Amino acid sequence: MQKKLAILSFFILIFLLVLTGIWALFIRKDSPDTTNDWKTITGENITLTYKYAGANVWKYNVKGQLPNPCQSAKVDALVAESYPEQVTIMVNIKENNSTDTACIQIIQELDISGEFSASEKATVTLQINKQ
Repeated sequence: MQKKLAILSFFILIFLLVLTGIWALFIRKDSPDTTNDWKTITGENITLTYKYAGANVWKYNVKGQLPNPCQSAKVDALVAESYPEQVTIMVNIKENNSTDTACIQIIQELDISGEFSASEKATVTLQINKQ
């Protein structure tokens, strides 16, 4: 009886070790905390940092400066339907031409974060549009 219990315990231990190995190789690989390498693109006083977070999710952050408070910025992530996907992070800077306000030269900080869905092989570019 003791011999059968020892053999059963041995097989359970082997089974648990195999499951741990599978988890370490496949499941943990897509965990967001396993990759911490942010990539950076800079253009016209604006910096884009981005990284693949796992499970087809990318995170990005756009930082920079606008020359005055009369300008506003909107950020859009456009994902092209191809493989690998080509993602364009578009920063649209718009001048608010209101006759009610006077624009003075005060630097306005820009800090916008977001996410988009694309495969791990996607390529990311930054495009800045001034309107």
